[in-house]
Amino acid sequence: MKRSIILITFFLLTLKLYHAQEHDYLSLRFGIIGYHQSGRGFVTNYSKVIKDRLMFNLSIGYISVDPITNISGYFNSSIFTPERIQLNDLIPIGLGLKYFFGNKDFNPYLAVNWGINWRNLSRFKSTKTILNSNEVGYYTNDLNGWDSYSSLGFEMGALYKLTENFYIDGNLDVIYGDPKHIILFSTGLAYNF
Repeated sequence: MKRSIILITFFLLTLKLYHAQEHDYLSLRFGIIGYHQSGRGFVTNYSKVIKDRLMFNLSIGYISVDPITNISGYFNSSIFTPERIQLNDLIPIGLGLKYFFGNKDFNPYLAVNWGINWRNLSRFKSTKTILNSNEVGYYTNDLNGWDSYSSLGFEMGALYKLTENFYIDGNLDVIYGDPKHIILFSTGLAYNF
């Protein structure tokens, strides 16, 4: 909770210090995740100009992760089987810097973000039992719950101008953290105000 208050206070102070309304962007992107697990979600991003092409970046999102289909069932108990952790939901919040490289109609960008992520995890522990005179193992759901962790994220994407104030925002976002990193491919609309 203390981290959340510090994060919000930092964001509000930064907005107060940098005032350049004509270059601010607000975007809403929807996408899919890949790598360890699949899923879908959205990210809202606010970018405020600091100097020329350098912007302060704030993002918040929600990602729903598909369950791992092969996590239950029996297995050979003689094989070492550590507990399995499944990510169910993720709420990433990030602060960072974004740098634009292009012109007004096509603006590629790179960003780096430090963030706090709230995640909902399920932990499955391996258990041994006797089935048909054989010792077998199986997974049982041991824990469900929410916790938080810090992360480092990198983005690359581009804004493509549709109208005077609207852009298409395509993005690849990688969030490094514990226990696994997330890769999010997303696209959506950005508004320049």
